Amino acid sequence: MLLLAGLWFAVFFIFYITGISFRRILAVLIKEKHDVRSQSIDETFFLGLLFIGGIVSISSIFFPIGNAALAIVAGAALLQVFFNFSKIRFDLNNMVNALRLTSKWELGVMLMVAFLTMTIAVSMILPGDTALYYIQNIQWIRHFAVVPGLGNLHGRFAFNSHFLILSSLFSVFIKNTLIFPVNSVCFIVVVFTLYRETTRALRKGSKWFGVFCGVSMLLIIRMLPEKLNTAAPDLICSLLIIYSFFFLIRSKLVYSKATDSIILNLLIFTCVSFKLSSVFLVLLLPFLWKGNVIRQVFLSIMVGAVILLPFLVRNYYLSGYLVYPFPALDIFSVDWKVPLDKVIEEKDWVESWAKIPKLLPSQVVKLSMSEWLPRWFKGVGLFYQILLSVDLLGMGLLVVAYLKKQQMIMRLQLVVLVNLFFWFKMAPDPRFAIGFIAVQFAFILASLLSNYEFFSADNLHFALIVALLVVFVQYRRYDKGFFADSALWLTPAPYVADSMVKVKRYHTNFDYQVPVMDDQCYNLNLPCTPFANDKLMLRGTTLQNGFYIAK
Repeated sequence: MLLLAGLWFAVFFIFYITGISFRRILAVLIKEKHDVRSQSIDETFFLGLLFIGGIVSISSIFFPIGNAALAIVAGAALLQVFFNFSKIRFDLNNMVNALRLTSKWELGVMLMVAFLTMTIAVSMILPGDTALYYIQNIQWIRHFAVVPGLGNLHGRFAFNSHFLILSSLFSVFIKNTLIFPVNSVCFIVVVFTLYRETTRALRKGSKWFGVFCGVSMLLIIRMLPEKLNTAAPDLICSLLIIYSFFFLIRSKLVYSKATDSIILNLLIFTCVSFKLSSVFLVLLLPFLWKGNVIRQVFLSIMVGAVILLPFLVRNYYLSGYLVYPFPALDIFSVDWKVPLDKVIEEKDWVESWAKIPKLLPSQVVKLSMSEWLPRWFKGVGLFYQILLSVDLLGMGLLVVAYLKKQQMIMRLQLVVLVNLFFWFKMAPDPRFAIGFIAVQFAFILASLLSNYEFFSADNLHFALIVALLVVFVQYRRYDKGFFADSALWLTPAPYVADSMVKVKRYHTNFDYQVPVMDDQCYNLNLPCTPFANDKLMLRGTTLQNGFYIAK
């Protein structure tokens, strides 16, 4: 716990201090008068995250993103303290004053959220995608620049979520203890931000916005904690989606700055580079376009190019495709290209697993919608069944919003529905669309509850405490484990030791290892692949040269 708390502070500080400097740069570029008081802490934090994320994404094409990169970033952050001391002092004073005015209810909610996050974040990382490819992918990023044909070693290595690059920068490997702090820090920042705006909005009489923030916060706490101790792109992208809607609505309803459009562009395109399934989040961009529309479109194109060009370049090197695993975008002819049949197989696995897990893709693709839909709906569980049913019925709010001439709400709902339709069409696993599912549900409850007088700030605090207690009961195994193991008070739980994973070694023109018992490489030394292939070849003399499949 103590080690993790220190890492949380370090990650938060690096993003926060970098965000201050980046905000100053933006103010100069757009010739905006910069006022430190207009920049909220959450906005500062995410500006730093987006800036560092963009820098390391570009750098990863040429250099490893490991300890040396972290030393440079940390050193730059310390240097920035001297130039941004006034802003730090201003925010500290605001935080102290805010804590003095914080009620016992509010303090109780924040402590419960922090404790829940900590107990889950220090628990043992469960097998799954983390063991399947997150850790191995992070090892490649930490030790090498982009490796041509890495997708030939394992198709999942070519999925190219740029959040794994950012996670590589801050990952901590201490023997069998693996720590990925970025997700949990972002989780706390978003939850605390939504909570602050909930209480503030309700006290000012802005019930719709207050309910939206409160419901979004509760859904985040209920839906996302199990991935807090991992580098899962699903979690961070869900947080960025919810924060993007929140940021946009706050800019429209509460206050607006000239840099808001730039920040929204950065949020959206970064989210797309983290998780390609969020691509239609770009439909939010026109909401903050002001003045010269052509200039705003050009701005979006420029920001999108800066963030997505490294994403496309890495796709090219990792797989030989512009976007992986989408075989339709097959425009390159390079020796490291992943064979077409493997790309199609990977795409079918993602889609079929999202519909009916643990069933072979060849069986799922033969099913009609009337055959797989009932099995899929049953498999998502009661909680998601309720959310998805309400979200579907909530489409009627479009008509209500239209009749009431609530243009912004109607257009925001249309954006959500387009994204949900795309998700359902491509790969309807709920974890791929948590952000949009939560936003739609929050829109619906905000429209229904904001008209009732009983929904006050005090009543909300009581509801939050009750809801958090329910969540605590659901995740009680983490609380029990935390109090039962005193070692967790110092360091997080150890991961699976390499010595416990039985492997078999193979050789073509290089040596690699394959797990014997399952398809997960865990934290084994490189190179490791879940599937042996006697046609897998090294393109040169070192792993940096990459891999290809012999004809």
